[in-house]
Amino acid sequence: MIGHFCRTLGRIAESGRTHCGAALIGRLFIAGALTCLLSFLTVQLWNFLRDTDTAKIALITETEAYATRSRLVQQLDSLLQRLREVHDYWAANAPEAIDGWAEVQGLGFAELDGLSALLWVDEATGRQFLATPEAPEMYRPASPVEEATAERLQRGAAGVVGEAMLGPEAVDEGQRIKVVIRRDEGGGTLIAALDAQAMFASFLQDQSPGYAVEVEWRGQSLYRQGAPAAGIPESWSREGMIRTSMNALLAVTHTPTAALAAALVTPAVAAVMPLGLAVSVLVGMLVVENGRVNTRAAAAREAERRVGELNRTLESQVAERTAELQTRNADLVTIAESVSHDLRSPLNALSVNLELIGQDMASSSGREAQDALRRCMTGVRRMASILDRVVGLSMAVHSTFQREPLSMRGLVLEVFEQLRAVAPEATVELEVAPLVDVAADDVLVRILILNLLGNALEHGGARIRVSCESAGAGKPVVYRIDNDGCDVDPGRLDTLFRPFHTGDDPQHERGRGLGLAIAERVVKRHGGHIQADTDRGDRFTIRFTLEPDAAA
Repeated sequence: MIGHFCRTLGRIAESGRTHCGAALIGRLFIAGALTCLLSFLTVQLWNFLRDTDTAKIALITETEAYATRSRLVQQLDSLLQRLREVHDYWAANAPEAIDGWAEVQGLGFAELDGLSALLWVDEATGRQFLATPEAPEMYRPASPVEEATAERLQRGAAGVVGEAMLGPEAVDEGQRIKVVIRRDEGGGTLIAALDAQAMFASFLQDQSPGYAVEVEWRGQSLYRQGAPAAGIPESWSREGMIRTSMNALLAVTHTPTAALAAALVTPAVAAVMPLGLAVSVLVGMLVVENGRVNTRAAAAREAERRVGELNRTLESQVAERTAELQTRNADLVTIAESVSHDLRSPLNALSVNLELIGQDMASSSGREAQDALRRCMTGVRRMASILDRVVGLSMAVHSTFQREPLSMRGLVLEVFEQLRAVAPEATVELEVAPLVDVAADDVLVRILILNLLGNALEHGGARIRVSCESAGAGKPVVYRIDNDGCDVDPGRLDTLFRPFHTGDDPQHERGRGLGLAIAERVVKRHGGHIQADTDRGDRFTIRFTLEPDAAA
């Protein structure tokens, strides 16, 4: 039956493995397709977010560049307007009112940023007045040493009519721009030399923080600040044109620096791609794992259903076998009791008749006949004792069990007196120490003591001592019966509790082989333990417990 059960479980497992193999291929296909789809969507989302971020930064750069160009146009026009005011003042007052120059506000080098030289040429008189940062007095005529500087300033300005910006012109300090203002032929001409780097630096001060700005004119770089970030999209670099009031067309380029680009870029965009791909892979793995779990759960449910059916079948078979064993057991008990009852009457009759025959033959028969008659009487008594032990064994196993408080010392003394009454010729002494009372079945414990003491009497010995010992708090009480002077072979200890086993020693032929077996059954019904020990030629000891209800 168990083999059939195991084979059925094996077939269930094999069918489950076949089904799981096919399901695994399907799950892998679905997981792979879902992973690819999510990866594609992740790439598309990353591209969309990146393009959106790029467009946002490009728009921010365009806005900043437009604002800066507007500010730069205003600054340049303001500078040119001031130079026009200088021209107009000199045209109206020089050289008669030269002293009034110092009174004109906003026309000195401190107010005109980037101004490196200012030359006034009076074409009517031919006189020249030159001002520099080292000699800022405009009313001072140019010295002979400064004539070379004046000539350089006038170079290229001869053909200018009205006003114009000339340059750029490379000098030691960088690039230089010249502004020429000539309003009337034969009148005065104002020529201003401007340091492009210094001029635009003052214009762009506190403008476009975080941007690399470059100003170009006619393909020449006039001004550059900051280092543009490398590897950025082209749309982040914005170039715009500005036109001054003197029709000079300047190109202004704005590019974010590395620090600004890092601040403007949304960090989450960079994490979308690896995170999305990781999520895609995880989703695929979860699909596979979830499918596997579902498959296993379905297989487990099916196996559980089949096992349940097998269990129900097995339980039914076990119940049938149990009922059959109980019936057989009851029959055995009935047979044992019937045999004991039915045999006791013939044995009693045989015993009585043998006694009568013995009385009649006491004076007439020979010694051999009387010995044979005694042996018959002994056999009858032994058969009656065996029947009693068989009934006792049946009671120890099948009787109704009920615990009640018992006085162990009183029970031992009472049983010993009963045994002495049956065998008055026994010379064994009994020594009973104070014993702990116990909650146990009265009938079974009485049978237990009867068989243990009877076994001690049958095997002889000088003294029987009954005592108890405690193994500690919470431990059961151990009862002990010592038979001093009883010779038991230590090799027979493992067979003492077998029914009808008396051993091969002729000294123990009086034993029935049931006393200790009955005692063991009684102890086991009380949940206890029994064991035998011997000191060959000196003492035979029986220890037993009646747990779990022994009192401390």
